[in-house]
Amino acid sequence: VAETSGDVVISSETFSDRMKAPEHVRRLVRFFADLGVETKFIVFLRDPPAYLNSLYVQAVKRFNAGCSFEDYAEEKLKQGYCNYAERIEFFAAAAPVIALPFRRDSKALEYVFLEAMGRSSEEIDRCQPQAISVQNPSMGPFAIHVAREIYARLPSDITAPERRRRRLEFKSVLTRLEGFETGFVGCDNAYAEKIRHRVSHQTAAVAAEHFGAPWEDVVPAETMFDRYAAQQELEFPAERVEPLVKTMVDGDFGPRWPFVRRWAYRLKRKATGLFSA
Repeated sequence: VAETSGDVVISSETFSDRMKAPEHVRRLVRFFADLGVETKFIVFLRDPPAYLNSLYVQAVKRFNAGCSFEDYAEEKLKQGYCNYAERIEFFAAAAPVIALPFRRDSKALEYVFLEAMGRSSEEIDRCQPQAISVQNPSMGPFAIHVAREIYARLPSDITAPERRRRRLEFKSVLTRLEGFETGFVGCDNAYAEKIRHRVSHQTAAVAAEHFGAPWEDVVPAETMFDRYAAQQELEFPAERVEPLVKTMVDGDFGPRWPFVRRWAYRLKRKATGLFSA
């Protein structure tokens, strides 16, 4: 900080994931207010099926879900994940919100984010946000298939640290495989249109309020390309799948003191619950 002008940007998906309840948001705003800092929330609005598919890939590759995309999307839709007006109000109740469209056909999100903060193009160019971006590749159908197989075979009582070690190893292995990256998994254009239609009244209201324009003009529909849809005969040979699954399920990923580690993990969870109550 001492080597800069004093302005520091800390941005993380993990940080935003912590905002689970209105009180969490209010606590954050109060924390910065006590430091004399004004809080504003920047919200990116994305094409609903693309947003849900991104969540699905994240959940599967972390071994937190093993269902199909349609089952996952249906559950998230019921939970209101694409009710963008409600999500915006979640933050707006505590501080001003700047709503921005998530577009792949415009400048990098890092630039859009910093511009919304009031930074000039010269300031943004100096910090070179594109150079510090961390790439987060999507997983293709093969990787998703393997991840779902692993999820189905992992012990139900596996601890979070054990799951995380497997997730990191899984990512390092699959990024070296051909076809690791594709646009979307398990979602074709027909199903994507169904999702858009189901939430159209919600997205239209948000676009009218925040942009004064139709939703499709603000947030263009992302084309769903998926090898499942393009090649229905696509198969995953057992000789490719089984070694990966077996390694992830039965592999040794560090020191193994099962009883001590499990006891420490449960103690940590109890302590976290006490201090967050």
